[in-house]
Amino acid sequence: MSVHPAFLSDVRTMEPLKDTTILVTRPIEQAAQLKHILEQFGARVVVFPTIHIVPTSSWEDCDGAIANIGFYDGVILTSVNAATYFLNRARLVDEKGFSAFSEKAIYVVGEKTRRAVENFGLMVTIFEGARDARSLGNALAQQNVRGRKFLFPKGNLSATDILSILRERGAAVDEIIVYETRPPSDVNTTAVKELFSRQEVDLIVFFSPSSINNFLSVVPKASLQDLRIA
Repeated sequence: MSVHPAFLSDVRTMEPLKDTTILVTRPIEQAAQLKHILEQFGARVVVFPTIHIVPTSSWEDCDGAIANIGFYDGVILTSVNAATYFLNRARLVDEKGFSAFSEKAIYVVGEKTRRAVENFGLMVTIFEGARDARSLGNALAQQNVRGRKFLFPKGNLSATDILSILRERGAAVDEIIVYETRPPSDVNTTAVKELFSRQEVDLIVFFSPSSINNFLSVVPKASLQDLRIA
């Protein structure tokens, strides 16, 4: 679906989100684009990162998989973070051998993950309707995966449904941790708590279960009464 630029311009002029304070819980480095868009529609945006994405604490398993990439029939990437951290590491470990990835089937979820992989000069396979790891697993399971071996680079808190789905169909799947999701250590919780105490927040936006759990560890659940949540 495409939207005519003139239409967006008219909507922004009307500022439908004027006098609305929106709390965005994405990591700072991922929140800028959404913040910019919401502000164009008149919103006041407060970025309150409740998760912090960092590289894995140990690359041993990842480096071993990279060295043996020839043994895998395909690579499964279900997030931008997984694609970026894994492929960056693969290119760093063996820049000359990185071309071997162009010979592998790379299965992804979502357009952003696809673009992240293509930025490395690689082609991807997308199954229509595969919007998360589980639905991608179900789509792959419709193929003949018995005896095939897949590599699944992931975060430490990523869903693992796809593992059981493919293994039940006779495939072998090796999961490796390439990034970790942690609570941020330097976030200003006092200022945000004051916003809630003054009832100045109209809408809060979450993007993952871990962002909700981390948020509730610092802000009382009672603060969310009568609050819109996206």
